[in-house]
Amino acid sequence: MAFTTTEVSFLQRLVTERPLVRASGVAATFFCDNHGLGVCIRRRIEYQDRHYEAAERLLRLHDLPESPLGPYSTRADVAQFGG
Repeated sequence: MAFTTTEVSFLQRLVTERPLVRASGVAATFFCDNHGLGVCIRRRIEYQDRHYEAAERLLRLHDLPESPLGPYSTRADVAQFGG
């Protein structure tokens, strides 16, 4: 299963920012429902340490960087992650 750019960005932000709560948007709801990332409470999703660790594992499992590549990344940097 390949993730969309939006989904990858969501996972990277979850790992780097480690928010306690997020609004239940499309990506947050998708990962909560399908991958157990977070707990849905009304219109928000709450996170704990285990959810951040699971997001990191998902990124590694799919050979994706755990943080966004910088604006000065080279083609070689991007090629490491299949794109």
